[in-house]
Amino acid sequence: MEKLIRFLVEAIVDYPQDIQIDAHTIDGGSVTYRLYVHPDDVGKVIGRQGRIVKSLRQILAASAHRQGLRVQLEIEAKR
Repeated sequence: MEKLIRFLVEAIVDYPQDIQIDAHTIDGGSVTYRLYVHPDDVGKVIGRQGRIVKSLRQILAASAHRQGLRVQLEIEAKR
């Protein structure tokens, strides 16, 4: 799943070298992915009115559903 996130986000951002993904598994088959990107790229990943991040979450949810998982995606600026 992390490879999928990285693949999708690298196409959007200006600083792909700053992408960092942390996964936190919660019992019950739920995984939270925290995506860290360069501060200048946060707006690009979120998109106008949140459209980009909503699409990313839908793609991840569809992929996770095939594996019997639930996923959440959080975006943060890398410090």
